Amino acid sequence: MSISIDEVSFAAGNIVIVNGVSLTVAKGKVLGLLGPNGSGKSSLLRLICRLRRVRSGIIRLGEDDISSLPRAALARRVASVEQQSTTDTQLTVRDVVRLGGTPHRGLLSSWGAGDDAAVDEALLRVGMQERAGQLWQTRAASISASILPDRWRRRRANCYSTSRPTISISSISSTFSR
Repeated sequence: MSISIDEVSFAAGNIVIVNGVSLTVAKGKVLGLLGPNGSGKSSLLRLICRLRRVRSGIIRLGEDDISSLPRAALARRVASVEQQSTTDTQLTVRDVVRLGGTPHRGLLSSWGAGDDAAVDEALLRVGMQERAGQLWQTRAASISASILPDRWRRRRANCYSTSRPTISISSISSTFSR
């Protein structure tokens, strides 16, 4: 699935942060956004995830304008990792990977053996099965880069964005297809 951004602008109050950005990321390609701190890279990623509202312009996933997609549908198609993830809840590494399936579950759906198998496979793939019971908060800096991409895969999203300092650049990927 491609991502296209056409003349997108965003402002916080009267301060323009993203000004008339246009770009396209074709299916199967990765784009890195490079620039100094405060140049709008993370803001652009938040706009793609619809965590912020564009002032003007259009963002599309494939042919769909993201502003017209219901939030649940967008959550199934776009996955994001913010620079800082915090919670007061004590989550294990396994819990964080399990959360990747949230957009695909019904409100009252039960957890099944297939779900457990998918989580086990994701943890095995990144060599984290022995740390599955450890608290994620205590391991966040060292393992986020390892487990969160598998959380994305678990979500079966089409588009992934990250602004993690561990990889030194912001990136947008439209690697996976439906």
